[in-house]
Amino acid sequence: MIVLDITERDFQSNPSLNFYVKHWFIDIDDFIDFILISTYTKITLIISPLLANIICYIIRPIFPQIIRIIIVGDCSCRCEYVEHFDNIQLLVDSIHINIQQRRRLYITFDSWPVERSSHDLNIDAAKFLWYKYYFNILSRLKNTSIARREMLDCIRVFHKQQVDIVKKTCEEFEQKYKSQDILKWYTRNSFCYLLLNRTLRSEDINHIFSMRYIIDDLENCFVQNCHQHLDNPIHTVYRGQQIHLNEMQQIEMNVDGLISLTSFWSTSRSRDTAFRFTGIWPANRPDPVERVLFTIRIPSHIQQAVFMDISQFSTSECELEVLFSFRSLFRVENAERNSHDNIWYVNLTLIDENDNQFLSIIQPWYLKTKNIISQRSFFISEIEQPKQDFFRNLTDHSVPFLAFQLLIDMMLRLDRTEFARDELLEVCRERYLNDSIELKRIDYFEQT
Repeated sequence: MIVLDITERDFQSNPSLNFYVKHWFIDIDDFIDFILISTYTKITLIISPLLANIICYIIRPIFPQIIRIIIVGDCSCRCEYVEHFDNIQLLVDSIHINIQQRRRLYITFDSWPVERSSHDLNIDAAKFLWYKYYFNILSRLKNTSIARREMLDCIRVFHKQQVDIVKKTCEEFEQKYKSQDILKWYTRNSFCYLLLNRTLRSEDINHIFSMRYIIDDLENCFVQNCHQHLDNPIHTVYRGQQIHLNEMQQIEMNVDGLISLTSFWSTSRSRDTAFRFTGIWPANRPDPVERVLFTIRIPSHIQQAVFMDISQFSTSECELEVLFSFRSLFRVENAERNSHDNIWYVNLTLIDENDNQFLSIIQPWYLKTKNIISQRSFFISEIEQPKQDFFRNLTDHSVPFLAFQLLIDMMLRLDRTEFARDELLEVCRERYLNDSIELKRIDYFEQT
């Protein structure tokens, strides 16, 4: 997106436009020189009515890479590739809405289960702990090439439209992705944003398992960037979204109670920016949804690494984005619906697992399962294991036993796929790397 503004004052009066514009020009000759040497094949040009005729009827026919012209102000010029806006703010709002719609349209599903963005811990304490343990297991798994292939295969299956875009993105991911680049991938127009969060909200353990390759990378970023909020404290952020009516009613009834998240939450330090996300999309959707603006207070004593500032990676810097982990916990302070704008205004306070209210709610489950959740006995390698017993004394080792039983239960719930078979073969080959006889047996197993 390029601005040609010979007045040098009209457009820069709105600083929000800076976040969407790649180049600014105040001289037509400089602009033409730029086009002649640039490699851009598609250019959107923003101009004032003063330049409408010369751009539309003289320059544009010479440079077909100008595929779109936006005229800000009153102008009679009418061409198929020209759009009109009365003022800069209307243009900025339109650009912002288009970006969000592109994000939402990027992934389309034929069907998907009803999603929830949060859970009432008073009702879903057992489910909270079950998924906590499940994600703990996923975090212990290796990020293998097979896990990457499984994720990309699932992405191709989920996408029912825009096959060319998906193919190109997946190829780029295979060739270029590195764990340290996860935030760049998450904030760009890719599957890492929409598909990942829709998968988490679905609470389908098979779909979640297929996305484990990037879940752990993204979760590690919270730990790596935990120093941010110590050096530059963030006190309040905002989140606008549409939410199903029944979930909103549960939040309303849970004032003074606690909720947990089902996916990563994008928020903004700008209330105005967050407010833009409260719109209903698509406008004619048949299911009952409500517009909600969350105000989230972050107490200074919270040390748990569950949020981070990712503004530097955001597609639009003006979003001032702060990302929350799906492990975040909140207290619902207030929830009221404004009769004038029909928007719910909900105040939340971030808490951690040391919160007394959290401990009192989870106590019947948490005190009995805390050691199970953190149990890693079944991840210890043979070298680290002091001995290998065929039997376990349940009097002394009930916690490892229960942890292992829960692990087996989760494994049996997962689908048997070709990727699971490939993982099995890879683990076996690593185990018997120096045993030629066993390697031949593994090859025979694979073939037959």
